[in-house]
Amino acid sequence: MVIVKKPTKSRKYKPLIRPTTFQMSVNELRLNKAEIYNRMELQANELETIEFYKKAENDLSKLDLEIMEG
Repeated sequence: MVIVKKPTKSRKYKPLIRPTTFQMSVNELRLNKAEIYNRMELQANELETIEFYKKAENDLSKLDLEIMEG
């Protein structure tokens, strides 16, 4: 969304771009990146998570990525 600010004596019209909800969410994730990665690492090392991905039906490493892109 672009909002046009009224001109002042010395300036012409200047667009003000407000961030979308998605952009604000991405910025928040960027600010908390280290904490998020630490939490992901802790969860990846949990016994329950390791056991889950040991099962062949849950192994995502053999997933054809072209299917996901289409």
